[in-house]
Amino acid sequence: MLGDGDLHPIGQDWGTQKGDAYELVLLGVRAYCPKHEAPVKDELRTSGVY
Repeated sequence: MLGDGDLHPIGQDWGTQKGDAYELVLLGVRAYCPKHEAPVKDELRTSGVY
């Protein structure tokens, strides 16, 4: 979902740890598209990141 690398999103001198970025994705989905929360969680679990 967020691609390879250690920090997402990333700037020249800042970034978010990938695990934290996935949590933010889930919080955003829960807040703005709650009907899609289960499929997003399933995708993250299937990929092994959640």
